[in-house]
Amino acid sequence: MVVKIGSFQRKEMVLLTRLLTGGLVVLLMVHVASAVTPQPDDLVRARLLADRSAIVPGEPFQIGLHLKIQPQWHVYWINAGDGGLATTVELHLPEGFKASAVRYPVPRAFVSTGQIVNYGYEDEVLLIATITPPKQLAPSPVTIAAEATWLVCKELCLPGQAKLQLTLPVGGGQEPPGQDSQLFAQWSGRMPVEASASPLVSQVEQLPSSPGWIEYRIDWKGHPPGGLEWFPPPSPSVSFSRIELQTNGSTTLLRAGYDVLAGHKPPATLHGSVLGFQTEAGQRGGIELSINIATPRQY
Repeated sequence: MVVKIGSFQRKEMVLLTRLLTGGLVVLLMVHVASAVTPQPDDLVRARLLADRSAIVPGEPFQIGLHLKIQPQWHVYWINAGDGGLATTVELHLPEGFKASAVRYPVPRAFVSTGQIVNYGYEDEVLLIATITPPKQLAPSPVTIAAEATWLVCKELCLPGQAKLQLTLPVGGGQEPPGQDSQLFAQWSGRMPVEASASPLVSQVEQLPSSPGWIEYRIDWKGHPPGGLEWFPPPSPSVSFSRIELQTNGSTTLLRAGYDVLAGHKPPATLHGSVLGFQTEAGQRGGIELSINIATPRQY
């Protein structure tokens, strides 16, 4: 069974202005770099990990793609931004196993020359999926395989990929946590949650707005968190720009412009956008916002 997790972020030619100043530069750098500069083996080190030491039939567990990235380099979120390619994972599961959608931690923004804005991760990242095994399993070891792809960038960009395997025994009862369980706990805390599930949020409301704009009001239960950043949802048909965030008291207003690419009809609701922040404890966190587009403006 093959499960694709994540997808490449493809840009439309209608974004020509920004691509000419930045996005095309990324693509050209990929071509030049792969032609003249071999990628160092340790530029990005990929591992396939599990939070359990053994599989218990019928009990969900987590696996993760862990990328260790060399300092000053970065890889990309599911929405790469104005240029770049999303980090992807393709899982190969044994018969009867099921995988959830991947969870991407809250990213950070990278601003380069020409005000090109990209979204991704520095140093390291753990992408997590929940695996549910069948209730009936033979007592022999189980192997899960994965193919990962990424684009790693600094002054230039280099494509990378890895074929990975993870073999776990099948246990019969309560199994101890795996040796990487703390890593999963650390990165699970950096995953965005639904606004209704966040202990920091009182209410989220989409406000009436002009055509080509979205506006949201976020009311916090206490003092608003710092370091607010909005990350638009991945979409092949809608481009977001002109992002504005204003906080007054315990209320934050989010306003952003959008354009629908010519020839496309976007869904009424776009999922996957994240409002990221820094908690008082210094933890990176975020809430998910579903974006409703009532009056698309095409160009």
